[in-house]
Amino acid sequence: MKKLAAHDFEDLLQCSIPAFEDLLDEPHNKHLMKLLYRTAEWHAFAKLRVHTDSTLEHLEVLTKEFGFLMWQFRDLSCLQFRTTELPREVAARYRQQQRAKAKVPSANASSESGLKPST
Repeated sequence: MKKLAAHDFEDLLQCSIPAFEDLLDEPHNKHLMKLLYRTAEWHAFAKLRVHTDSTLEHLEVLTKEFGFLMWQFRDLSCLQFRTTELPREVAARYRQQQRAKAKVPSANASSESGLKPST
C-alpha cells in the first residue's frame, strides 16, 4: 500500500463504504458511514477539472463539514475502542522522533561553536 496514486485512493474510498458498513456498533457505524460518504463526495468535487462558483462554494462547505466529521469521529467514536500500535508503527514513530531531534539545533550549539546569539 505504499506509493499510491490518486486513482488508487479513489478506488479504496469507493470500496470502503460497503466494506465498513455495519462493522461498528451504533452510533459509531452511523458516524463512520457519514464520514466515508462525505469523504467520497469531497474527493469527487476536489478532482473536478473545471469549477464554477457553485461547485467551489459546495466544496468549501464540504471541507468544513469534513473537518467537523473527522473531529467528531475522533472525539466520539475513536475513544470508545482500545487500540494498540503495531511494533513497526512504534519503530516508525521512534525513527521519526529521532530524525526530528537531529534536525533541531540545541540552544547551546551556537555558543559552543563560537557564535553569539543574535539579540
